[in-house]
Amino acid sequence: MERFGRLAVLLVAALAAGCAGATRVTQDYAPDIDFAHLQTYSWRPGAGGESSDMNVLLAARIRAALERGLAEKGLRSAGHGRADIYVDFRYRIQRGYESTGISTGFGLGSGRGGTFGGIGIGMGDFGGAYDEAVLTIDFLDYASGTLVWQGSGRRRALTHGDPEQWTREINETVKRILAGFPPGNK
Repeated sequence: MERFGRLAVLLVAALAAGCAGATRVTQDYAPDIDFAHLQTYSWRPGAGGESSDMNVLLAARIRAALERGLAEKGLRSAGHGRADIYVDFRYRIQRGYESTGISTGFGLGSGRGGTFGGIGIGMGDFGGAYDEAVLTIDFLDYASGTLVWQGSGRRRALTHGDPEQWTREINETVKRILAGFPPGNK
């Protein structure tokens, strides 16, 4: 029985550690777009916040990961020429908050005075704040500039990563976001 208890504790710890670094991804798209006909892309002027304070090394990693991912999807760069879609991205750090969640318990006992029991429900504690990295990728119609697809990934931000670790994190996040592109069977 003691062996089972240790195994259960290790399993819960492994699951918690795995969830802490997981990227949560969402996508949305214009349902009237036929994504099957998209073949070329071009970078939107100012893509990746070129005119902002974004870390240029990080922007280069994101751009490289996007270029690889788009090539895997069959899209090729049109350079500065006319393309089917514009590609843009934004990366930001925002404050995230966590709680320990809701807990429940049930107890039943007996003694000289008879049987007794109780139910307890706890609302959980505020677990604290953390930095959350959010990468948003936009695909826009080249002619109109209208947003046709957007994917976003969020995870705990790295605080002391080396360049290889940053690259791995960016590559994984971009791959997970682009997994939802193209949407449906269109």
